[in-house]
Amino acid sequence: MLTNETIALMEELTQAVGISGDERNISKIMKTHMEPYADEIIYDNLGSIFAVKKSGKPNALRVMICGHMDEVGFMITSIKKNGLAEFICIGGMDAQSLHAQRVRLKTASGREYIGTIVCDKDEIAACDTKHMRIDFGAENAEMAADWGVKVTVIASFPRHGIIAMAVLWLSSCCRH
Repeated sequence: MLTNETIALMEELTQAVGISGDERNISKIMKTHMEPYADEIIYDNLGSIFAVKKSGKPNALRVMICGHMDEVGFMITSIKKNGLAEFICIGGMDAQSLHAQRVRLKTASGREYIGTIVCDKDEIAACDTKHMRIDFGAENAEMAADWGVKVTVIASFPRHGIIAMAVLWLSSCCRH
């Protein structure tokens, strides 16, 4: 049975944006929650985080619980004059499932905007991300820049409750 503490941790982890290549937010949260149980926290050059708990027994067996922190998402590659954002997919996604999906953009300053993946009605049948854009409400490129939405801004799917794209690893990360 999940405790309220575990559910709160799962919600905290699933609400953090952590697309592949930009898992810093998740890593910080993980560190905060692993420190009380670990003798040592180690990061590698790729950003992975390891919590080491040493045994006081000589020749004790070693146990590793692992998972991944990243999730699929998007990176803005350009902002069109009309304010729509071109993007690339980060991680494996089926383009057929993207049209009309809501996405969450997060700027370098931490501001977030909700957008929708759109394309011209003539391009829907092609179902190719090169014809899709993210509409996040900017009326033009200048407004997008004022909001902090620019090339390299990341986007992910918005979450509600503890549902997330990256829920695979939560059972190993959240056990107390």
